[in-house]
Amino acid sequence: MPETPQNDFDKRFAAAAAHWAANRSRMTIIRRIVCEIIFKTEQPFEADWLLKEARQTDNLISMATVYRTLKNLREADLIEEFLGASGKGFYRLRPISQTASSCIVCKNCGTMVALDDPCLPIREGAQAHKNGFKATHVRLQTEATCDEFESTGECHRCK
Repeated sequence: MPETPQNDFDKRFAAAAAHWAANRSRMTIIRRIVCEIIFKTEQPFEADWLLKEARQTDNLISMATVYRTLKNLREADLIEEFLGASGKGFYRLRPISQTASSCIVCKNCGTMVALDDPCLPIREGAQAHKNGFKATHVRLQTEATCDEFESTGECHRCK
């Protein structure tokens, strides 16, 4: 069966429910709301954005609940966290069928750009193997300055 966005959504949802069940917990209504938002999101996001989106469905959702859910989804390997230039966390869906993920974080404005590099697990996996390890997932974060911001003082990504 070919991979589709719905298939990925269903796989992630099932994996999240299984993670909570394995930890003697369950998929609560609040967790379901937060997971639905995350699993439908294609772009990197911050916890503040997630809270704002979740409160459109249930205005009683707290930031603590958002952070606990993010922590659980990281433990289940469904999302990953990257640190922005300011040290603030960005979250991103971990690709289901890939063993690597990478991003560029702008040091000028903090924008995070997700990258797809099929060579990353090959390059880094070879280095891990050379040192006696088997890479299970490779994550690369590059901090960079924006050429546009450096030359003009403004960046179209920041707007």
